[in-house]
Amino acid sequence: MAITAANLADRAAYELKDTGHTNWSEAELIVYINEAVRHVVKRIAAMWPDAWPRFGENYEDTQNIVADTANYDLPSDFYMMLRVKLTDSDGDTSLLEPISLEREDDSDEDDGYLLLNDDIYLYPTPDTSVTSGLTLWYISLPPEAGSTDSVPLSTWFEDSIKEYVVVKAKARQEEKTGDFGAFYRMVERDMEPFIAKMNASEDEVGVNVLWRQWI
Repeated sequence: MAITAANLADRAAYELKDTGHTNWSEAELIVYINEAVRHVVKRIAAMWPDAWPRFGENYEDTQNIVADTANYDLPSDFYMMLRVKLTDSDGDTSLLEPISLEREDDSDEDDGYLLLNDDIYLYPTPDTSVTSGLTLWYISLPPEAGSTDSVPLSTWFEDSIKEYVVVKAKARQEEKTGDFGAFYRMVERDMEPFIAKMNASEDEVGVNVLWRQWI
């Protein structure tokens, strides 16, 4: 999105009849902008999950394995896991599969991992310490935009984000919970040409469309 967070905050302030930022500071409106971006990105993932690994931010995180320790911190910007690789003390590697809560105490099941709260749990618990023994490939939520940063979404979603900011700002002033139904309907409406463009591109070239075109 070419528009900066400050510019979008000004647009929201204009609609709120608060161009001088008397009732809602620029900083407060930018907080709401970043909230809206996260909501939109999660909506994209929910409505078009197969495309998400192609269009999300993919990151790699490596951690040391500690003997007799099952749980390890997920990255602070973690959103969705793609792959988990375990390296043992001999240098052999294996990709772990996610397991369910029902499986965690079943010793007959293969090695795996469980995501719980902000941790990843390895099963079985490692019995040997290994430097850089755990590698996570994951999808991150977009970074928060500062005042002069561009909002990290396509211009398709500009009005949707502004709508969220206006509703959130009014709800704060009136000390009530905002009705965000219109916001989600706008996001779904904005996604229709977005998805059509992506599908057309994929049909035209016969391969996956370019990574991050939703930006």
